[in-house]
Amino acid sequence: MSYLKSSRIIFIGIYMFKNMHYLVYVESPYQLENAIDFIHKGNEDKSAIFIVRDNGNLKQIEQFKFLVKKKCIENVYYIKFESSGLVRYLTYPWLMLLLFKYLIMSKALIVGDARAIVVKPLAKLAELINRNVILVDDGLYLFNYVYQILDKNYILYTSLPIAERISNKKSFLQVITQSHEQFNIPVVGEESISFIGMKLPEIGFMEESVYINYVKCIAGRYSHLKLNYYAHREESISKLDQVALLGFNIVKPNISIEDYFLEKGGDKGVYISFYSTALANLSKLISTEEFYYIKPDIEQFPSPNRKAIIECYEYLSLLKIKECKI
Repeated sequence: MSYLKSSRIIFIGIYMFKNMHYLVYVESPYQLENAIDFIHKGNEDKSAIFIVRDNGNLKQIEQFKFLVKKKCIENVYYIKFESSGLVRYLTYPWLMLLLFKYLIMSKALIVGDARAIVVKPLAKLAELINRNVILVDDGLYLFNYVYQILDKNYILYTSLPIAERISNKKSFLQVITQSHEQFNIPVVGEESISFIGMKLPEIGFMEESVYINYVKCIAGRYSHLKLNYYAHREESISKLDQVALLGFNIVKPNISIEDYFLEKGGDKGVYISFYSTALANLSKLISTEEFYYIKPDIEQFPSPNRKAIIECYEYLSLLKIKECKI
């Protein structure tokens, strides 16, 4: 694996895409894992090239590399495309040109977040040149966003109950249900609280002081138990320092939290978060323990995102995850 060099990767692309079936563009380890799962299940042609966005987060790159090694994936290339700054805007046209060239030489496009600044034009081009577009899971956003793409001839590969949600709608979508291997992760250790961190303040969805206050309430309520806080890879150091001061043991897995617990065993006790995808996934993997979500007043969230967030909480309720009243 190496960072993209424009002349080298274009040459590689022309050579490889003579027989290449999939172009995969991903921005998170979760997207990559689901893209790999789609390719490996029920597809005779498993050949693909993977373009992975490097947004400058070292923890995320660690997780990408672990997953690539674990799944024995080849033809993986990382491209630097940061979340902000002048370099981002200078890099964007070159990145899109490169992906357009790859797409023209591919047979299908696999992506995660359909809302991403890179994915939107890429998917439009795929439609224009008659390439299949496969959307794989990237969190719970698809619950609400699916209504914006009902007129698209996309393939949705998802573990979410999307088919049921759109069954009474006119839609051109093809929904393939992603079935995960069934695990029952054994629990180990003493009774504890496992708080699954989210990057809500970092993306402007909640004031940091409000977030910390919720975590403080949990720390106070369960002060008699061991407190573990599993940090999201994009949480700020300053926020995590405040969480640590509340008595939490900060854990920063270099792999997905699902894989982390699969390797070491689950924590005994209670799992808590907000509307976390990881909380939903873990509730299926660690069936013996208790799972709770914190549901702030919806008015605290940005108004354009409130409906989607409400639907995420509805999904957690469907999974029998209970509300933690604060």
